Amino acid sequence: MKLRTTKFMAAAIAILASYSPAIAAGAPPTLASPSDSGTLPTIEWNMPGLKDEATPKTLVLCSQDVDEQIELYKSLIEKIGTLKGYTILDGNEPISPTKATENSGYIVFINKSANNKELMDCISNYPELKSIFTDFVQNKIPSQQSIVQELIRTGALPPGMPPSQCYSRFYYPAEEHGRWIAYVGIDYSADNSCFEDFLPNTFGISPRSCQSVGICSGGEMKGK
Repeated sequence: MKLRTTKFMAAAIAILASYSPAIAAGAPPTLASPSDSGTLPTIEWNMPGLKDEATPKTLVLCSQDVDEQIELYKSLIEKIGTLKGYTILDGNEPISPTKATENSGYIVFINKSANNKELMDCISNYPELKSIFTDFVQNKIPSQQSIVQELIRTGALPPGMPPSQCYSRFYYPAEEHGRWIAYVGIDYSADNSCFEDFLPNTFGISPRSCQSVGICSGGEMKGK
């Protein structure tokens, strides 16, 4: 019972954070501008004790926009020096055995619909990932929606709160948090804006912190 309550509280906090910038941001971070004396920007980590250590070094990406998103990942890695050493692979391409190490994980990001054939073919390439994706769609999204309704019922969220447009979840090989095996997200928004938060979260970076220093926002991230 205690474990179940803890999980509910953790999920509720995450959902509240997605609805409230004040809750998500927490204490104001101390940030350095990327233009200050050419030094690397100072960013805020969601879990400072771990930083990026919970992120697998080799990441296999399945997405409807895989080419563009791989470039965005590479750009972020280049801009944040502590992320050097990460490899982002196109999940549609054959992955050599030397790349599929124990220190690898999957990223799945879907825009609006999960019926895209190329995306589903990519997921099907990895049996372990296919079961994780099915769990995410069939169980985790409805669970998050139920928690939102409970938060509305208890007054933590106002009545009539619109449903979240962004859903995401990390999957771990065991109950205790260690290195995750997959990070899955879906974007129901009209402008496909959820990826701006999804991208830095892959490495445990606070999205608001990343955007504040100008390296996780639209044109700057794409190098335009």
